[in-house]
Amino acid sequence: MAFADIIELTHASASKRTQYKRLILSTFAVIVLAKAAKLGGLGLGKAPRGLVDFDDFFIAGQLVWRGEIEKAYRFATMAEAQRSFFGVECFIPWTYPPQFDLMVAPLAFLPLGVAYAIFTAGTLAAYPATLRRIAAEGFLSVLIVLFPAVTVTIACG
Repeated sequence: MAFADIIELTHASASKRTQYKRLILSTFAVIVLAKAAKLGGLGLGKAPRGLVDFDDFFIAGQLVWRGEIEKAYRFATMAEAQRSFFGVECFIPWTYPPQFDLMVAPLAFLPLGVAYAIFTAGTLAAYPATLRRIAAEGFLSVLIVLFPAVTVTIACG
């Protein structure tokens, strides 16, 4: 589909535009559920996986409740926490401000896949709502253009 065809979609009837919006948003939901299932260990086989960004969120939530959140801000201790939680040698630093620790703390009480689904679905619901306010009539065009980037972001965890 050419870019001109995509732009033409945005000039379709109101019911067609609604269908396109629903298709895109439901695709996002399917990707979130698939990634949550994979992170939660519901995938086929037990192939080892590398760390994803959300793994750090989950670890930081655990560290909050242990009273050890300062470990997330030191490279050596965060790398050790990643190794102990996930058995992986891949290092992703925790670079979020301390206020963000309060946002991820409740995630520690949930299984990893469920925590990912709730966090990602919540932030993903806020994103199109904000985008709709900013883009107004251009919402569908902007949603179509940003679809690949949002899809990759969700899939990366």
